[in-house]
Amino acid sequence: VPVEAGRKIHGFRCRRCRYPQPEEIEARHGVAVTTPARTLVDLAGIVDLAGLRKTVGRAAIRKRLDVHAVDVAIHDAKGRRGLKKLELALTPYRTRDGKAPDVRSDFETLVLPELIGLNLPRPQVNAWLHVDGERFLVDFLWEEASVIVETDGRETHETPTAFQGDRPRDQFLVPHPQHRHPG
Repeated sequence: VPVEAGRKIHGFRCRRCRYPQPEEIEARHGVAVTTPARTLVDLAGIVDLAGLRKTVGRAAIRKRLDVHAVDVAIHDAKGRRGLKKLELALTPYRTRDGKAPDVRSDFETLVLPELIGLNLPRPQVNAWLHVDGERFLVDFLWEEASVIVETDGRETHETPTAFQGDRPRDQFLVPHPQHRHPG
């Protein structure tokens, strides 16, 4: 928050930083706010790596993570604290095509960096799989290896109906691994 002077409020700390440029400000519900890219740069200097990873993941879930825009913000932030940490938090979201992976849950944002950290090939995230005329949405897919990883958890399967919705897919795919044809 760019403030020169003012009263102190118990429990709040003011951090001074460069005032946002016009391209770093957008309106959300009629309120001027910094862009997600600028917000991530600002947070990088004050939160730990775990908190930064969670924030980057939440931006990806909400389809508000633009890795190129964050790279520009990092470049413009020259010398700010936490930029190396932010680069590390962005690693799972850097792809060849420049699009952030289609993560849809907090758990997927926790699993993706772990998978990448194992030096596995980058999986397709929330990819459609076509098998024998059936179509299934799978969380992580390695097409060449015919491997699927599902991250079913309470967050996405809070109700018995939702949880049971995945059972037909599991019953179909598990006994027929040789018939998996991504597409």
